[in-house]
Amino acid sequence: MATDPTGAIVRHTIALRRYQNGIAREIEDLFREAGHDLQTLLIRLNPTEVLSGWVPARLRRLGDAAAEILVQVYADLARFAADRLVSLAEVESEFAARLLERTATGVSVDIQTKQLGIRQWRAILQTDPIQGAPLKEWWATQERQTAFAFRRQVQLGMANSETTDQIVRRVRG
Repeated sequence: MATDPTGAIVRHTIALRRYQNGIAREIEDLFREAGHDLQTLLIRLNPTEVLSGWVPARLRRLGDAAAEILVQVYADLARFAADRLVSLAEVESEFAARLLERTATGVSVDIQTKQLGIRQWRAILQTDPIQGAPLKEWWATQERQTAFAFRRQVQLGMANSETTDQIVRRVRG
């Protein structure tokens, strides 16, 4: 007997939005922590202090140390996102199967044999492109772009004779 799936879909959509908001908060926390680490790094390796021959060396050290922070942050983000996407994929495939089972009449569906396991979902995430690249490459691109933007903002701040506090605000902005 077919049932009206509207209520289930609405409830599921609300649950998905809550899940999305929770993930967004967790990602914000990771970025906030990374921002704090980069701010501490900027203060410690003050790129604006003028000592003959030290500015280029300090800027290199700053860039290298920032890159190390970003490598770790983006590795954490990649693991976090992959885990959450696999979990979500499992929930979504189960929801779709149950919805089909409840609404289809006269259709025989073997739900248990059609579900993908964690390995299959992970393989899909590793190989299927997200914005044109597999997930691992996509995260690596984000990391490189962030490192470039950080260095660029520090260099612009130095070129404008900004203080370390102003450069920190520039980077955070």
